[in-house]
Amino acid sequence: MNNLDHKKISLLISQKLNETIEIISSERIGGGIHSDGYKLTTGDGQNFFLKEIKPFAAGLEFPERKVMSLLVSHGMYRRFPNLHPQSIGVIIDTKNEATILPELTEQSKIYHLQEFESDSESYWDIIHKRKDKNDIDRKDLEELEKIVGLLVNIHTIKHPSTDTEQLKSVYNDGLRSVITNPELLFVMLTDFPIDDPLLPLKKQGNFVGLMLELLHKFRDRFDRMTALHGDFSGFNVFIKNDGSAWTIDFSRTPWGDPGLDVGWFLFSVPPSLSRDWQRVLQKNG
Repeated sequence: MNNLDHKKISLLISQKLNETIEIISSERIGGGIHSDGYKLTTGDGQNFFLKEIKPFAAGLEFPERKVMSLLVSHGMYRRFPNLHPQSIGVIIDTKNEATILPELTEQSKIYHLQEFESDSESYWDIIHKRKDKNDIDRKDLEELEKIVGLLVNIHTIKHPSTDTEQLKSVYNDGLRSVITNPELLFVMLTDFPIDDPLLPLKKQGNFVGLMLELLHKFRDRFDRMTALHGDFSGFNVFIKNDGSAWTIDFSRTPWGDPGLDVGWFLFSVPPSLSRDWQRVLQKNG
C-alpha cells in the first residue's frame, strides 16, 4: 500500500501531455539506495513510472538536492528524443500545490535573487585598503566583533530533527561536502602554481590526506551540528556605514560543523587578522 495521490498526479500528467489522463492504481515495483519506484496504471491501460526520492537518502538529504538529482536524470532522458519510454518531467509536490517543473536546456538562464543592503562595503575590500597598516586598532576589532556576532547568530540555528540517524547523515554530509565539492578542492588546489612555495603540487596529496583524516576524526559528531553559511568569506561579508555586519550568498553546505565556516573565513583574511578574529570568536563562545 502507498500514499500516492492519484488524482493530483493524473492532473499534472494531463496538463503536461495536453490530454486526459486518469491514474486508477499504483504499485511499488522496486527501489534502490536513493529512491522507490512505482508503476502507475490509467483507466485506458496506459502505464507510467514514478520515482520518489527517499526522505534521508545519503547525499540527497535536502530537498534542493533531490530536485537536482531528478533534473539530471530527466535531462539524460531528453538527450535521446527517439528513446522510449521517455521522461515526462520532474514533479514538485508541496502541501499547498504541485507542479511539473519547466524544461531546462543549455540556453536556460538561472538566477538567484537576493536582497542587498545599501551603504555597505565588502570586508575583503576594507581589509585590502588597509594592507599597509602595521597594527590592529580598535576599529578593526569592532568590525571583527560584528562579524563574529553575525556568524554566531547563524550557528545558533539547530537542525529540527530528533532522529539520531538522520542527524548523523546530515552532519556527515557536511564533512563530505568539503572533500567532494569541486570549487572547494579541485579549483582551489589548481589555483596554486605547480612550484608554489606554500603548497606545490607534490604536497597537495598530503593536504588532501589531512582533510580525509579530519573527516574520520569528526565523523558522526552531530552534537556539533549547526546551520552554516557555507561560503563565509571576506567577499560575502559586508560592513555598513553604521558598523553592522551582514552577508550574502549562503551556499554549498546547509548544515554541518561550524568549524567549516570559521575555516573558510580565516582562509580569506590576512594572518594577522586571523589571529585576532580567533580570539574574538573564542570570547563569544
